[in-house]
Amino acid sequence: MPRHPAILTAGFVAGQYVAGGAFTPDEARAALLPAALDSGSAGADRALEAALQAGSKADARYVVGAPLTAPIPKLPTATEAAARLDTELRAFFDQAKTGQSTKLGIQGAAGLGKTTRALAVARKAGVTVDHYVPTQKLARELAERLPSGAAIAIRGRTHSDEGLPPLCAKADAADALQKAGLGRFHQKLLCGNPKDGRFPCPHAAGCGYHAQFKNPAPIRFYSHEWLVLGSKERAGLKTPDVAIVDESFAGVFEHYQSWSLEALGEAGGAFYTVGDAVRHGTLSQEEHGPLIAEALEAAPFPRHPPIHPEMSSAEAAQAIKRWNAAPKEKLLPYDLLRAIKSVLESGESKRLYAEEWAGKTTIRFSGLKTLASEATSWLFLDASLNPEIVRKIIPDTTVISIEARRNVRVVQITDSALSKSRLAANADHLSARLAEFAERLKAKNPNGAVISGKGFLERAKADGYFTDLPDGHYGALRGLSTLETADWLIQVGRNEPPVWAVERKARCWFADEPTLELGTVKRDPEWLQGKDDAARINAITSFANDHCQRILESLREEESLQAIDRLRLIHAGRPKTVYLLSNQPLPGIQPDVLTTLDSLLLPGRLAVVMLRDGALTGPPMLALLHPDLFENEQSAKDALRTLQGWISLYNPSCHLDEESWPRKIGHPLK
Repeated sequence: MPRHPAILTAGFVAGQYVAGGAFTPDEARAALLPAALDSGSAGADRALEAALQAGSKADARYVVGAPLTAPIPKLPTATEAAARLDTELRAFFDQAKTGQSTKLGIQGAAGLGKTTRALAVARKAGVTVDHYVPTQKLARELAERLPSGAAIAIRGRTHSDEGLPPLCAKADAADALQKAGLGRFHQKLLCGNPKDGRFPCPHAAGCGYHAQFKNPAPIRFYSHEWLVLGSKERAGLKTPDVAIVDESFAGVFEHYQSWSLEALGEAGGAFYTVGDAVRHGTLSQEEHGPLIAEALEAAPFPRHPPIHPEMSSAEAAQAIKRWNAAPKEKLLPYDLLRAIKSVLESGESKRLYAEEWAGKTTIRFSGLKTLASEATSWLFLDASLNPEIVRKIIPDTTVISIEARRNVRVVQITDSALSKSRLAANADHLSARLAEFAERLKAKNPNGAVISGKGFLERAKADGYFTDLPDGHYGALRGLSTLETADWLIQVGRNEPPVWAVERKARCWFADEPTLELGTVKRDPEWLQGKDDAARINAITSFANDHCQRILESLREEESLQAIDRLRLIHAGRPKTVYLLSNQPLPGIQPDVLTTLDSLLLPGRLAVVMLRDGALTGPPMLALLHPDLFENEQSAKDALRTLQGWISLYNPSCHLDEESWPRKIGHPLK
């Protein structure tokens, strides 16, 4: 044993500061180890390391009073924010109903009531509206909330909705055309050109697809995909007074293509020549423009199934079946030539690039689809609205921000991002630890919810965890209303996109901007500021380029805020609790409590036991009942000894009722 308890005390306290992010373990060792060795204590280095490890798992210590780089202002109340929202909406629709073109974007927190109030004001103003939302399901739900005859949810040819059959009798043929990349020929091959107001299709008389466009409802709901569909079916409709684009819409405009250089080599000729030029950065209009033009001139008309409008649904289905079964020649990559031609003509060279991976080269293109919808006035509604992206679609749009106070208590960890890779590795039974924490919360109040990445949730639920809690996953939170009544939320990890995904998206939207710079990613320390203290986060990914950084924040920080706001905190009558199990600082969120992951979760094997048995027994029984976890009685004893140390430090940092934790264990640790 070391002769100087001071080594243990200093190491333990330093470990607590390491847990709080004040400095790294290596910095703590560098500061303390020389003095420990100089003490002459036997085993001083081992004692210091053990103390550091124990302290890092105990109650974290933080730097108190660390200055905020940008103090969080006191936000407006729900009433104040709603009043401003109404004022802005009334002014917008008052101008829109006069026929004047107006363009407005409202960046307002989820739960503020943007959609509901916009529809109410639009109906009162008596204007016609095309309203675009993320999914067909949400379109239907919104239409059903309005009085009969006030709205209709427009469906695609093949979309079956809540057990309803597709609107098009030739849905199978339409689906086949879509999969073949020939969706633009739906009208020509399935319906035909109308003569005397009638389509040659034998099912035209009872066609629900075309009938929906004749519905006189003043409000039409569409999924976002319709923003880029140049549909002839809508050509005869009067341009609406207002188009409302609700929630994040950027993805439907982004167009990604890729070609392996190996496949281009097999195609040969101009295909390989221009692909190789992209790889070497030697592509030019002077050298390659004529070559591309000549090759495109010889391009064949796209092959499509042998169907025509006069066919019945059965005949079209048979033709599709034969076409799918028939051998087909490999198509040459003329789409590469078209992509390169567009880049050479526009000068937007950042859309086109070569990517080397595992010894293979891939040519990639990041394009932007054209807006196909029309309206006199435009209104954008989204909590994470990016003004730059909005103005790429509708130039000169004015974007305003309406923030509101959340009625929430936030507990956030400081020592881990809980990355996708860590969650997937599931070291030390991490999934079970998180599930056991949820069970503890449920014992006090069963009305909770969980949000995480899709992969983690699927794996956890397959193991039987979180099965009786409502849940949601990143990337599919907008419009999710099933968590609104929950009193608490466990939010696991964050939606951290890979660097390439951020830059690929930036190429789509800002390839025409000289200010777009690629390769500016960095990892720097950052402060996570709580209400009473702060913790230093050692490495947060960011970009020096503003375009890339704003895209990263829209995918990461804003998605975390979307998750928090699934609890509809702005209008909550009492504070709800959110456990942020990631150390990512979030804009507008100042945690009430900063803690560590190990301060909230049980050690792995003991968490598994609690999930199985609901209580911990003594070492002999643990080893007997759970041989897969404890190889012998000593192993169980060591696990319980670790827990005993944690228990003495646990109550102040659990942030539940202090009495509930020891009582839940069911074993007196004396």
